[in-house]
Amino acid sequence: KRDTCLSVDDAFDLWADNVNFCQRVETRTTEEGALCRTGVQCRDDVVTKLCVWPKDGHSWGDNMPGTFMVGEFIADVFTAEP
Repeated sequence: KRDTCLSVDDAFDLWADNVNFCQRVETRTTEEGALCRTGVQCRDDVVTKLCVWPKDGHSWGDNMPGTFMVGEFIADVFTAEP
């Protein structure tokens, strides 16, 4: 049980380290301004990725800046080699 909230970045780090067993995490900024963190050399080559848009808060629907990335993410998930 946790007595405090966990930030998105901390939750990603825990997941990358303790669930997907990634060797390291790389960070890059996309052309669209998203800050993306990707786990590298994860167990069974699983996709471990988090993208956030600084200063955008919670955005949903067609206005969400990352809507276009969903297709790319799903492609990554289903085309990863075992």
